[in-house]
Amino acid sequence: MYTWSCHIDGSSYPWKKIDHLDARKVAAFGFFLLGISTFFTASYSPQITPEYVALTRFFNGFGVGIFFISLNTLTLSNISNENLASASGIYNFMRNIGSSLGTSLVIPAWNHAMAFHHNMMVSSITVANPNIESFSSNSLALINQEVIIQSSIMGINDILIGSGVIALILIPFLFLGTSTKSTIKGSQ
Repeated sequence: MYTWSCHIDGSSYPWKKIDHLDARKVAAFGFFLLGISTFFTASYSPQITPEYVALTRFFNGFGVGIFFISLNTLTLSNISNENLASASGIYNFMRNIGSSLGTSLVIPAWNHAMAFHHNMMVSSITVANPNIESFSSNSLALINQEVIIQSSIMGINDILIGSGVIALILIPFLFLGTSTKSTIKGSQ
């Protein structure tokens, strides 16, 4: 809820003022907010407060809204009016394909990270460990449930840290595009 409300509210201001700003800088700011918010999201734990979740989702939504509106402007700013509808369709199609591809890559990566952390946490729980001999099978099952929860959180935190790093690394590539400031003013 916080992400969508911020996405709608946060993205309306830059859209109205984008002709006075360089869309590359606006997109960079949005990507910076997105990257930083993913680092804050990566610190989630089972004891997380709703306020902290709301705060991180707010900045995430604000960053995504600003980034996608200005990226749309960057992408379509140099397209002629007769090709604008086709270019917009191709742009949205490729964005949806990229989103699907990203999701299909993140889920197995999360499963792999979760299995890695699970294996690291349970590696000392063996029958050779004298502290474990006194545990019943019910106790070990409860321990395993807690390890699954912790490894899931640790796995998604790893994915989020990687996503934040990627977001910050991609910021300089935004400046390879041409400035939209003169393009939009020249068309008026």
